[in-house]
Amino acid sequence: MTRSLRAVLLEDLEITIAGQLLEDDDSDAEDSDEGLFRDAIASYRYLTRSTVFKAAHWTPGRIFRSDPMRARRDLRMSRGTFIFLLGRIQHDVVFARAPTKQEQAPVQLQLEVFLFALQSLSTHRVAQHFGIAEGSVYKFRDRVTCAILALEKEFVR
Repeated sequence: MTRSLRAVLLEDLEITIAGQLLEDDDSDAEDSDEGLFRDAIASYRYLTRSTVFKAAHWTPGRIFRSDPMRARRDLRMSRGTFIFLLGRIQHDVVFARAPTKQEQAPVQLQLEVFLFALQSLSTHRVAQHFGIAEGSVYKFRDRVTCAILALEKEFVR
């Protein structure tokens, strides 16, 4: 079983402290330093936290403030088509909040993430672009797909 660096360091420190206690050395300063070091390691769940750099906070108007070419590149469609599609899917039952669940992200964000992910980028890259978790990319994709498929009978004959 793979052990964390934290667990290995704690075990090594405990062995070192136990060995020094058995030697019955009068180096109290050295013992207290190692004891403090052990306490510091034990008090944190992770020695180092991985930092994921997130994009700036998403705002609903972001896509409308960008130039039309950038919007088309990110959304894979014109802004007018995006607004039309957003209007058609935003009241779909898949976006309704279940009573015991957390509130969902805005439908516009979910649609933007879905369309941006169509560029065949990695889930990690899409998540990093929008400042969301990778699991959210999967959830948003599934919800938007269900909502679009619900429109199939209206538009496909």
